[in-house]
Amino acid sequence: MFYKPENFELYELLPKWHWQCWHKYPEAWLIWPAQVLWQLQALRSRYGPVIVNNWYQGGDLQYCGYRPLNCKVGAKFSLHKWGLAFDMHFLHTETEEVRQDILKNQDAEWCAYINVVEMGTPHLHWDMRNTTKRILEIKG
Repeated sequence: MFYKPENFELYELLPKWHWQCWHKYPEAWLIWPAQVLWQLQALRSRYGPVIVNNWYQGGDLQYCGYRPLNCKVGAKFSLHKWGLAFDMHFLHTETEEVRQDILKNQDAEWCAYINVVEMGTPHLHWDMRNTTKRILEIKG
């Protein structure tokens, strides 16, 4: 199943170099499982405008979505490197409010694919790692 989120462009989810190489190819969306992209859109629809990467507009964020395997940002085995994690910076909703809403509504359809939420960070990190809990809270 092919899914492209309604409110996101590739440059928001890829580092600059990867976007420059891949933006001409619709297949570039296949980096991510459809469920990941659906979840990304569900969070955007619920909480409003959000920044993942902003390098395209001259900002300094470029590794909050996909990270190449040789990326020095984050953990060595970060799920960003497998297309299973995102760091989101919401423009109209406080990050802690988003976290608490997710944790309070763990069984809601709109957060069906979130398995991990990172606590104590200025952005919302969520991912789809394999865990024995419905939503695992990790320290930032």
